[in-house]
Amino acid sequence: MELCHRWNTRCVGIETGAFQLGIKLLFDILMKAHSQSFFVYEVPHMNRSKVERLAAWCAALKQKIWTLTEGDQVITHQLISFDPLKTNNIDDVIDACAMGPVMKELYMSEIMNQHDMGADTYQTTKVIGN
Repeated sequence: MELCHRWNTRCVGIETGAFQLGIKLLFDILMKAHSQSFFVYEVPHMNRSKVERLAAWCAALKQKIWTLTEGDQVITHQLISFDPLKTNNIDDVIDACAMGPVMKELYMSEIMNQHDMGADTYQTTKVIGN
C-alpha cells in the first residue's frame, strides 16, 4: 500500500499463489483499516518459470517496450545480481516487475475503464490555424 501511494496507483496485481494464500483478504482488511481503495487483480504466472518471466521482461526493456524510471537502484541491483542457476536470489522486486507485462496484457482495458480522470487532468489548448 505504501508503494501504491508513492507511485500514485490504484491498481494492484497479486500473483496467483499469493492471491490464493489469502494476500487479497489481507489487502482488503488493510484497505479498510487505512480508508484506502485499490483495484486488486490476480496475476497468473502464465505457465512460465521465474527465469522465463525475467528473460521476457528484460527483452522488453532492451527493446524499449518497457522502461524503468530514473533512480531505480533496487531494480538494477537485483537485475545485475540475479543468477539463474541459484534458487536463493534476492529478486522479489524484479519478479514483481516481470509480472507487469502479464498484468497489462490481461487487465489494461479494465484498468483504463476504472481510471477516474477529473476535468482538470488534461488541459486543452486552442490551436488557431491560418
